[in-house]
Amino acid sequence: MASSYASRTVIPEGYPQVLKDFTREVLRNFPADEPSDPQAWIYEFGSRYFADAAGSNGQSNEADFMSPAEMEAQIREIFLDADKDQNGFLDRQEFKSVRFHR
Repeated sequence: MASSYASRTVIPEGYPQVLKDFTREVLRNFPADEPSDPQAWIYEFGSRYFADAAGSNGQSNEADFMSPAEMEAQIREIFLDADKDQNGFLDRQEFKSVRFHR
């Protein structure tokens, strides 16, 4: 029984088909020799898949995507820049001040 206090979740029209199409393409393109980091592979594949689906004019290439190590380094830099009191945590004000680098 659903709680009357829970927020109502609405699934966007067409979402089930998008998910089905994406799943089919993941299974179709997954390498036969399993990648060393399957989770990273699916994130990278998903990023390319949805960029192409959104109409990136076919201009995406490998240089447009960060490796997991590059992403971790950038996130760490962003965090350290925002952690003004250097306590290892972001309070509300520090979190709101986060600026992303590109």
